[in-house]
Amino acid sequence: MHKLTIGIYVSIFLYAISQSIAYGIEAVTGTGEVASGCQQGHGYKVADFSVDNQNGIAPLTVKFSDQSPGSNTSFYWDFGDLSYSEAANPSHTYTAPGSYTVSLGVIDSCGGSATEIKTAYITVLDPHPPSADFSLRPTSGVVPFSAVVTDRSSGAITSWYWDFGDGYSSTSQHLDSHIYTTPGIYTVSLTVSGPLGSTTATKKNCVVAYAPMKADFSCGQAFDTAPVTISFIDRSIGNITVWEWDFGDGSHSAQQNPIHTYATPGIYAVGLSISGPTGVAHALRKNYLAIAHQGGDVNQDASVDLKDLVLVMQMLTEPKQHIPLGRIADVNGDHKTGLAEATYLLNFVALK
Repeated sequence: MHKLTIGIYVSIFLYAISQSIAYGIEAVTGTGEVASGCQQGHGYKVADFSVDNQNGIAPLTVKFSDQSPGSNTSFYWDFGDLSYSEAANPSHTYTAPGSYTVSLGVIDSCGGSATEIKTAYITVLDPHPPSADFSLRPTSGVVPFSAVVTDRSSGAITSWYWDFGDGYSSTSQHLDSHIYTTPGIYTVSLTVSGPLGSTTATKKNCVVAYAPMKADFSCGQAFDTAPVTISFIDRSIGNITVWEWDFGDGSHSAQQNPIHTYATPGIYAVGLSISGPTGVAHALRKNYLAIAHQGGDVNQDASVDLKDLVLVMQMLTEPKQHIPLGRIADVNGDHKTGLAEATYLLNFVALK
């Protein structure tokens, strides 16, 4: 049997005891069993009730009707708002918005008792038109990130519709959170409706979902002859506020898309570090640039390529046949032709 309020329970208990004494029968049990010798074969007693209206705008008057079987002599109503009644079929007015649990306790002429409790049975709405409002936090993060949304609407509301701007929606009033999985800037709206109308609250571009930080870059050309000016292009993704370039020749830059001049031939590594509110990331390209000496065009065809490498290899194996080419075969500018030239051109051609 459901637990009654203290006042109802005591009243039913005392009444049952008095009836047991008056009729000389066994006391009523706490499970609602009918005393022996009274309503034989009836079994367990049952309480039930109905109403003419379960929801409405405050003030809401509800008529309660006892539907309990048997010949009941006592009634104990608890309307859930600290109001009570002992009438068989009372009416009650709810003045404050809310959800109310109602219970009915009954006792019959033999002392049999029962109780029916209906949880959140009556819903009373605010007498004002709906007004949509909500809060959301955090408003930015690296995907996937979770944003907690809280309904702060007021008025007579019976339905909610959330639009999170990323193709997802919800009709729940209370949400734990919404997870953004795709980078972008999103507008969030909430529409609330009720018997007095509907309204929408919209917060434009209120959510910024960042991609995970990733450093990346490219350049205008990865091979050339010194001196050469090269443009670097930042291709990183994420919420970036700081760029740190290392050109591999002792020079640096804090620009996003810098331009740098290489004056000395060499094979250069280039690095880029990025940072921002959402983290840091690094990219390092070893042997990224091949800057050749002007003499790298050994065969003088206006191009430094595999043919020049072949000529240098021939010079190393048959030096007497290629003495006239010695000056322009000084690829790295060290005033001599040797294995270093071959290695240099091999890297240069490979990068090219």
